[in-house]
Amino acid sequence: MLRAAILAATLCLLACGPTGQDGSAGSGSGGGGASTPDGGSSDGGSSGGGTASGGSGTTPTGGGPGGGGASGGADSLTAPATAWATRLGGLGVEWSHDVAVAPDGSMVAFDLVGVRGEGLEQLGFVHLDGDGRELQTELEDEGGAALHFAPTGSFAITPAGQFAIASAGRCAGGKCPTIGGGPVDGGALVLLDAHGKQVWSRALGGDVVSNVAVDGGGNLLVATGTALRRYGADGALAWERSGLDLAPGTPVAFDGRGNALYGHGGAVVSLDLAGKTLWERSLGGDLLVTALQANGSDVVVHGRFKALDLAGAKASPPAGADHGYFLAALGADGTPRWARDLGAVQETSGDGVKTLLAVDHAGRIVLVTGADACTAFVAEHEANGEPRWRRSLVPKGCGGRAVKVHGLAVTPSDVVVVAGELSASVDFGTGILHALATDGFVVGIGP
Repeated sequence: MLRAAILAATLCLLACGPTGQDGSAGSGSGGGGASTPDGGSSDGGSSGGGTASGGSGTTPTGGGPGGGGASGGADSLTAPATAWATRLGGLGVEWSHDVAVAPDGSMVAFDLVGVRGEGLEQLGFVHLDGDGRELQTELEDEGGAALHFAPTGSFAITPAGQFAIASAGRCAGGKCPTIGGGPVDGGALVLLDAHGKQVWSRALGGDVVSNVAVDGGGNLLVATGTALRRYGADGALAWERSGLDLAPGTPVAFDGRGNALYGHGGAVVSLDLAGKTLWERSLGGDLLVTALQANGSDVVVHGRFKALDLAGAKASPPAGADHGYFLAALGADGTPRWARDLGAVQETSGDGVKTLLAVDHAGRIVLVTGADACTAFVAEHEANGEPRWRRSLVPKGCGGRAVKVHGLAVTPSDVVVVAGELSASVDFGTGILHALATDGFVVGIGP
């Protein structure tokens, strides 16, 4: 059943209760997250939303609880305004599980439609232009089949404009979920063309625990709980590193030379083009690496800590907080170059994607913190970790978990693109978007 036509009249739902805050454990950034969001039940298909645009003149917003560091302290520069905001969905349950930028600078939101417990009604690929306007949408019926994804980072676009998806399907009663028209039973890496049709699929031998990473040659990197695999653009297995013990939310990435990187607890490991270890760097202290991104010859590392002692930065979480967050860079040989204590950030308790990481084309670092609620803040740092600006994703505020962020990307023109779900009427700075149930959203900030 395809998404229903847009209703002429929209329903305005009340916002959730007051925003919660504490320092309880929870992770997820770029290629990691503690759990998938709970979409609840659905009455079936939903429909395309609308776009609100035009700068809002958003100014920086104050720090979260706990204060310290670049993300918890005062804002340093005037933050860019929201350029546009687009709602995706209708009467049913739908959310934007991820977003990626295509080679031509357009964007594609990866949407999950009609969640019913373990099953989905549809997968959707929503193509947006540079102003957030919907160009076209491809939908694939799932009929309630069980299909699971990592909390974030399950979707990437290759340099050839193809879609890479890491997922796990469960066949039952003679019916299997499909991606791009082909069945998926167990963990799989699937490559689709730009219209959502399957090019190839590779069984992974276990459920996916990482994001999917892609390099400039279209090579792909993905991990299960016991193995890390690199595939060529044609789907050929280049190598497999087996015998690992990787937790859900393990981040993977390629460096600027095409070597593979993965986080393993409080360490970062680099593997060469043949899958052999180049270096393994423990970051010391008591911390967990939740995201990795190449930045020129450096590797940007993000995560949370209970004790930070790295590259001259020493810190403990602020009083009353269970953990803080850090941002760091390693050189090409794994040597720590710098580290920054981000302090505690405002976030809700429990499972969920708490932070996300991206790097723009000028080497600046973008973070979303407090991602699984209206606590969401967006911040940008220089390539050396110095803060540039910080602002609330919802400058006029919202309540509870009316907003959850699942995806983060940056366009070639350095527009910060944030995607997720909303369950109330929310103004991201360009006018109110009215959620009809649980809808997806994509927001462009700046440049």
